[in-house]
Amino acid sequence: MNLTQLLHAIKDMSSRGPQELVQLLQQLKVSEDSLRSQSQKVLEALPHLDPARESLGCLFFLHIVGNIGMPDHGSHQFLVAATRFLSTCDVEQIRLAPDKCK
Repeated sequence: MNLTQLLHAIKDMSSRGPQELVQLLQQLKVSEDSLRSQSQKVLEALPHLDPARESLGCLFFLHIVGNIGMPDHGSHQFLVAATRFLSTCDVEQIRLAPDKCK
């Protein structure tokens, strides 16, 4: 699944309910290595996610971007996305992936 398809899946599945969130979690886990290899694109995709509704996807994207050596020009964008996420995220979605909060 490419990044665009994953973004669509995050948006779609995040709005459907708990069962869909579990499936989304599995898709995110399967896509994690691929996302790491595209970390700059993942950073650029962050503003397209709503951290209040798509918290699980935001968490995975922030975790990936936060664990790489980020170029200086990306640090501001990361901080803005992280701030938005921390102030509006859905705790129930975040509880599905506690390992990403370490």
